[in-house]
Amino acid sequence: MFKNIYRKLTDRRWTIGFVGNSLEGVVSGDSLCVNWLKHNYNDRWFADPFILDVDDKFIYLLVEEYYMPISRAYISRLTIKKNTYELVKTEPVLKLQTHLSYPAIIMRDGNVYIYPESGKSGKLMLYKYDVDKNIIVEERLLIDGNVGDATYTDAFGEDLLFCTFPPKYNEDELHICRKGEDGLFHSSEIIRFDESIARMAGDFFQINGTIYRPAQDCNKSYGNGTVIQEVSNNNGQWEFKEVRRYYSPNKKYPLGIHTLNSYKGVTVVDAVGYWHPIIGKALVGFRQLFR
Repeated sequence: MFKNIYRKLTDRRWTIGFVGNSLEGVVSGDSLCVNWLKHNYNDRWFADPFILDVDDKFIYLLVEEYYMPISRAYISRLTIKKNTYELVKTEPVLKLQTHLSYPAIIMRDGNVYIYPESGKSGKLMLYKYDVDKNIIVEERLLIDGNVGDATYTDAFGEDLLFCTFPPKYNEDELHICRKGEDGLFHSSEIIRFDESIARMAGDFFQINGTIYRPAQDCNKSYGNGTVIQEVSNNNGQWEFKEVRRYYSPNKKYPLGIHTLNSYKGVTVVDAVGYWHPIIGKALVGFRQLFR
């Protein structure tokens, strides 16, 4: 009983923010200026934002929506006012009996595909998403196995999926997966870092031809911070050079910041804090005194 009470009082929740800095400024080390999402929900939280579209009035995101009454998350589309960052509407996109998160997006030939993390289902699936009808259809299997935050890129001249595998979801091993003869992606290389910064934190992006990878700093805890690395591949030799590391600038959500995505001039992040900030922090601090 006491464990359940402690768990509830120290529960965490995520929120989403829109970065006022340019992407170049973020990479070069400017202090983050973030406009946080405004909403009145008390029974759910939002994380892992990927930008679906941006127009004159609205920002459209695909996110992990964690709904507390079922203790599970699904993928939703958020419609947000561009000038005030107010949440206008949330619409479920994909619900399974297993937890869903990290709704990464591929846009190709006028079609939209998503491949959200569903580690407990034991597989990584690709779905085709009809944005206008908000209908999703299972397309094909990508990876037959559990993976953490798989992220696709063709920026290096071939189709690749970067991800982590259990039991090292949040540790030092980054797997690079290539398509095999069976049509599935399989781990073909492992990049080992000197610290726990392997897990992906969003899509690769480019600035003036340089490719960057956002990664999660999981040294202290899962998603504690974000690391941005300059990535290159010369004659088969990978190089990951850190150019920026940052932590949450939100005093209400100070425990982590673990996603970075940018599209059509909008950059989005997320941050985590205690659901009950004062009690949660006090209880965790008190417990650590007696460890």
